[in-house]
Amino acid sequence: MGLLQKSANLALSLSATALALGCAADASPSVTTEQGVVYGFSQNDTNVYLGIPFAQTTAGENRWKAPLVATSYEGGSFDASAFGPSCAQAMSGTTIVAQSEDCLNLNIWTPPSGTGLPVFVYVYGGAMVTGGSSNQQWQGWNFARKDVIYVNFNYRESMYASPYAPELEGESQNFGIMDVELALQWIYDNIEGPYFDFLP
Repeated sequence: MGLLQKSANLALSLSATALALGCAADASPSVTTEQGVVYGFSQNDTNVYLGIPFAQTTAGENRWKAPLVATSYEGGSFDASAFGPSCAQAMSGTTIVAQSEDCLNLNIWTPPSGTGLPVFVYVYGGAMVTGGSSNQQWQGWNFARKDVIYVNFNYRESMYASPYAPELEGESQNFGIMDVELALQWIYDNIEGPYFDFLP
């Protein structure tokens, strides 16, 4: 829980990073990540990048495993103009997009330009039973308008987050928490800052 408590109020400084702010004049702003170039969109004086995969799929052979770092984007770029799917869950009243096991994606709202900006990372609640980063109340428009970079993300829910599986006895089964950790690691790798020193 310490990691979640820290990340919920996380703010850090943007330095020379792999995540470079896009240009306000560009109709399709772009950022560069370790996986390739991400193309978003500009709206209301804000640059937005949606549905960016921070991990490989957790379906199929990866279902009951710790998340794996995302691979390079096919063709070297990713279209981040729409929310990715929410994670599969028993309750669906709080999400506004399709659900899938292939759901470990994150969203970024940024001012059109700037350096040394703070970053706010939001981890939504829901007791790891329900929720999704695409919910309107979790979006970051107001943060970006105040010169704050805002990031939120999905993590596995319900039975996929912490299953009771006798075959996994003796192994960590807190897959939802592992997803949160990997999302924070992706942010650390792509948006550097001193407040991530507690990560390995």
